[in-house]
Amino acid sequence: SDPNRNGEYRFLRKALRPNMSVMDVGANVGEHSTTMLGLEPSLSISCFEPMPAPLTSLRRRFDGDQRVQIAGYALGASPGMATMFALDESLTSSRSASLHRRERWTAPANKEIHRSAEIRIETVDRELGEASVDFMKVDVEGHELAVLQGASKALREARIGCVQFEYGGTFKDANVS
Repeated sequence: SDPNRNGEYRFLRKALRPNMSVMDVGANVGEHSTTMLGLEPSLSISCFEPMPAPLTSLRRRFDGDQRVQIAGYALGASPGMATMFALDESLTSSRSASLHRRERWTAPANKEIHRSAEIRIETVDRELGEASVDFMKVDVEGHELAVLQGASKALREARIGCVQFEYGGTFKDANVS
């Protein structure tokens, strides 16, 4: 849905403050990070994106921008490797890629173009160590709960100021409600 109409950008305008540290989990090609920097140029953003094609675009977009750090892996409940599922044409994008098989991808018409790739996963707790982060945006196509589980220590210790996450149809595919 349109972030200009659903309140997402209105929320960002109220939540973001000068010099905040931000984690953009599921950064894709950096549209959300670009918007956040447009609203508050003094942010320091750590982007996490495991898919190769959007990761390349993300690195190109923020090349030389000292405010943005980029990690080429996903965040989840525990460190390791996992399988990312996507339709063939979306394996180059993270917009519809997911760690959960999407219902629409298993339809007979899509079976022959279903693809997967192995990706690395770390946790928010390992990324932060004992540090804190002011704002964390999580948009990971149904894997949001796992990201929050991997942030349990930081959340318990109140070292994450604010969490914004997507909730939608991917939660059904991930059996999360």
